Amino acid sequence: MPTRLDKLTLDFILAVILTDCQILFFIWYEVFYKTGDSTPSTLLGLGIGVSISLAVTIVIFAHWETVRMISERYKRMRFEAGKEAERKRIKEILEQGGVELTPELKERLFGKPEEKRS
Repeated sequence: MPTRLDKLTLDFILAVILTDCQILFFIWYEVFYKTGDSTPSTLLGLGIGVSISLAVTIVIFAHWETVRMISERYKRMRFEAGKEAERKRIKEILEQGGVELTPELKERLFGKPEEKRS
């Protein structure tokens, strides 16, 4: 049975692929496109290209994680608001029907009552 990759693993794989593609581009550029450079100049250009590739990948995935973190927080807030609205609706329906619940059943349905802060 195939296993599903979690988001962190998938992000790591994508970061490695993105970095490798950028490094391959810089290798092609320094070795095959700029043929007039000396060996030290080519090696320096490759080092700079690797540094640029890593920096670009870090910036891209930092922004990606920021967007995902904000969207997860928004989804959690919407879920909690929907859950609270559903609890209120159930309480109203029970009150309208005249149904009285035991404290244990209320706790199972609605959770523990929140303590009032002073």
